[in-house]
Amino acid sequence: MTTEVQKMEEEVIESDNLIKEKSLETKQLFEYLQVSQSENLYLEYAFDATTMTDLIYRVSVVQQLTEYNDNLIKELEALIEANKKKTIELENKQVEMEQKQQSLTAKITQLTGVKASLNENSISVAKQIQIYKEIVESYEKQGCKDHHVIGKDCA
Repeated sequence: MTTEVQKMEEEVIESDNLIKEKSLETKQLFEYLQVSQSENLYLEYAFDATTMTDLIYRVSVVQQLTEYNDNLIKELEALIEANKKKTIELENKQVEMEQKQQSLTAKITQLTGVKASLNENSISVAKQIQIYKEIVESYEKQGCKDHHVIGKDCA
């Protein structure tokens, strides 16, 4: 999850940088239009044509410029929207990660308590072997042999 969050943070940073670049590009286009001081700049450009071929060419250029500007604005809006979604998703992932961290911490605490309880209530292997040796010795003292069955041949 940490890797996923880091990846999303990098994507958000990349998107921010791309948004800044697109905003600058859009700003430069608008500055160009403002410098020309006329919204009729495209019309003036198109109607300055001297021949019909030149007019068609100029109209085509104007269409391409306006289409490019419209596409640039749409792309910028899409990037901003995607960046907002990624930011929200990143926040959700961080909340989810914190919840899982808390859950894991609680489970670790619980398991530590269970382990301590088992350690307190259990007998070590060495102690168990000692107890069984003592039982075997007590049966041997009572006269039981290796081939006897305890409880049947040997009481």
